[in-house]
Amino acid sequence: MGLSALSYNLISGTREAITYDSLLQAGRAGDYERVAGRMGVLYRVSAVGCALCAGAALALGWRLAYLTDFAAALAGFVLALGLAEPPHGQAAPGTIREFRPRLRQHVAETGVFLRQNPAAVEKMLLDGACGCCAYFGGQLLQPRLMELGLPAGLLGPVLALLPLAGAAGSALAGRMGGRFRFRNVALLCAAGIGGSLALAGAPVLSLALAAGAAATFWDGVLEVKMTARLNRDFPSDRRATLVSVQSMAYSLAMLPVSPLAGALCDRLGYSGGMAALGLGLLSLVAAGIAAHRCRKGRKRE
Repeated sequence: MGLSALSYNLISGTREAITYDSLLQAGRAGDYERVAGRMGVLYRVSAVGCALCAGAALALGWRLAYLTDFAAALAGFVLALGLAEPPHGQAAPGTIREFRPRLRQHVAETGVFLRQNPAAVEKMLLDGACGCCAYFGGQLLQPRLMELGLPAGLLGPVLALLPLAGAAGSALAGRMGGRFRFRNVALLCAAGIGGSLALAGAPVLSLALAAGAAATFWDGVLEVKMTARLNRDFPSDRRATLVSVQSMAYSLAMLPVSPLAGALCDRLGYSGGMAALGLGLLSLVAAGIAAHRCRKGRKRE
């Protein structure tokens, strides 16, 4: 489990950075959204397979299940050995003595970039808030569907369909290209997630399920479009670090939202908790739009 946790932290930002820089090296940076969309589809479809394998994992027992996971991780490690970092940015330091000052400089320069690019920070925070709300919406949807009468035996297959909605969103984002303004797409996705979560609290099984799928769909679109937009703004030699900061925004959003969502569900029930979560995200989007217009008005003055 320790090695698994380490792999999650090491891959955070690395996958997106090496993909973007590889395309940049080949003169195909404009294809990133399409490639990222395909990766998103593969990731979410594989999540369906994992959900369907839950019963098989129980039948295997924890020892064989962990050994299977270890074998899959080992195969991924072997494949990763064949990757090479594209020649962008500074060369890697040769010794530990060289590494420490370079690391301090790298962290300092990353901080300077974030201070000088508040628009990028705002995008990261919006992405973290949307991803966090979409995740908790999916978690709260499970007991909510049971409350609405979904048979326990159908819960697994029904929930396995939700990642397919996210895969459809990733596929659509990969095909959109630059035909729409990013700001409009991001606000539409955020509003779509918030509105879908609010509707997921409805006392109708089919509507709650459709709304949960819609939230996953908009989250799939936003994930691809947001990462593609931020990658264009990030310098190559700090891209992996800055994408990790983007992922950290999601983790930071989880800290207050997790106990808040639990408290809301204790007081309002699962339906009220989901509705409050969705309305809270819609309010955040409205506040962001108002703040953006206020800043534009001040600049004109």
